[in-house]
Amino acid sequence: MSTITIKRGDTLLVKGVYKQNDGNIMNLTGYTLEVNILNGTTERPTITLISGSSTATRGVVITNAVGGEFVVTMKDTEVLRDEEYWMDFKAVGANGYEQTSKALKLKVKNKLV
Repeated sequence: MSTITIKRGDTLLVKGVYKQNDGNIMNLTGYTLEVNILNGTTERPTITLISGSSTATRGVVITNAVGGEFVVTMKDTEVLRDEEYWMDFKAVGANGYEQTSKALKLKVKNKLV
């Protein structure tokens, strides 16, 4: 499992390729990508990002649908506490089909030493 560690207040930038359960790249054409940042203790969503609903400070963008490529950006990480979170990914098709992927661990710290 991968872990990303950031300093609170810095920009979080995650570039990725969405893959199916069998490891093959998933074609995201016609899909919405949802990213939930979950509290590591309670596993409740703290922040939800949905492609097509980006703001000036955060969002998720599908950059190459056929290649499954996406970018998650969060500039306002000062809203997160110094603790562990999980980033959970879900692709949702227009027909209601949902495909979830493995989560990433996100550690937020006041200082990086």
